[in-house]
Amino acid sequence: MRYRSEHHRYIRSIATINWLLYVQEQMNNISLGEVQRHFSMKSYDKENPFWPNCSGKLYKNMRGIPVCNNQLIDNIEKEIKGSKRLLKHPLWKVLETPRMTLNSVHNLMKELSPNIVNRLFKEDALTGNIIRKQLTRKDQITRIAMMNNLDALACLLLFVRESELLNESASYIQAKWGVDFLLKRFLAIYPYSSIMDDIYEIVYQSFIDINNPLPITMFNRWVIEFPEYFECPKKQPQLYFVVDSVKTILYYAELRGFVSQDKMEQLNFLFWVQNFCNSKEIVYSLIKLEHTFQYDENNPLTPEPLIKLMNMINGDSRQYIKTDRFL
Repeated sequence: MRYRSEHHRYIRSIATINWLLYVQEQMNNISLGEVQRHFSMKSYDKENPFWPNCSGKLYKNMRGIPVCNNQLIDNIEKEIKGSKRLLKHPLWKVLETPRMTLNSVHNLMKELSPNIVNRLFKEDALTGNIIRKQLTRKDQITRIAMMNNLDALACLLLFVRESELLNESASYIQAKWGVDFLLKRFLAIYPYSSIMDDIYEIVYQSFIDINNPLPITMFNRWVIEFPEYFECPKKQPQLYFVVDSVKTILYYAELRGFVSQDKMEQLNFLFWVQNFCNSKEIVYSLIKLEHTFQYDENNPLTPEPLIKLMNMINGDSRQYIKTDRFL
C-alpha cells in the first residue's frame, strides 16, 4: 500500500511538472515567480511588494511536490485553455494502474480525445450500447501513434494492456514498438523531453518489460515460425545515445530545410523516419549534404532516401498506412 501511494505521488509530480512547463511555454517562458504573480488573487503595491512575499510554491511544485491549489489550477485554465486537462490527463491514470482489468482499460479509452474515442468505439445497432470496435492491427496502431501527443501515448499503453489480457500476441508486440518509438520522439522535443526520462523508466518497468520475451501461453504458430517479428523492444541502458541520434536528425533536417522549428512538424518528420525509413541512411544522407544545400522538391541534388522520405511526409499517408473499417 505504501509503495502504491508513493508511486501515485511520483506520477502526480511528473504531471505537475509537465503542466508547469506547458504554462510557462504558453506565457513566453516567463519565470515561475512571474507565473505565480500573474495568477495571484492578492493585490500588491509599493507598501506590499510581491517578491519579498513570494512563497515560491510553483518552484516547489517544479521540484516534485504535486500541485493541490485548485483555485490556481482553475485560474490558469480560464486564461490557458486545455492546461487543466494536461494536469488531469488519462495518461497519469494509466501509469498509476498498469495492471488494470479489461473493463478499466475500456473506461480509460473513453476518456481520451474524441477523435481517438471515435476510432475505438461504436454504437451497437441492436442494443444501442457503446462497444469496442475490432481488435487493433498494425495500421491502426500506427495511425494512433501518428498523432504524436499524450493521448496517443496513453492509447498505445492501453493497447498493450488490452492485447495482453486478450492474448493477442501480434497486437501486443506492435503496440509495444509504437510506445517505444513515440517515447523516443518525445525525448527530443521540449517540453516533453523534461519528463520523458522518468516516463520512459516507468513505461518499461510496467508495460514493455512485462512478458518480454513472450511466454509460452501467448505463443501462436506465427510466433514460433517468425520469432524475430515478435521480438519486444529493449530498454536502452544509455538513453542519451538515442536522444543524441534523434536530435542529430532534427538538427540537420532543420538546417537543410526539410523541417521547420514547429514541434508537431518535427514529431511528424521523426514518425516517418522511424516507421518507414532506415534511420542510419537518413542521418548519413543529411550529414553528407553540402553546407549550402537547402531542400526544394525540385532540387536535383537531394539524395534518393530523402526524396522518398519527403514524398511520404507530403503525400497521401493512405498510400503507406492502409485504411480499413477502423478508420
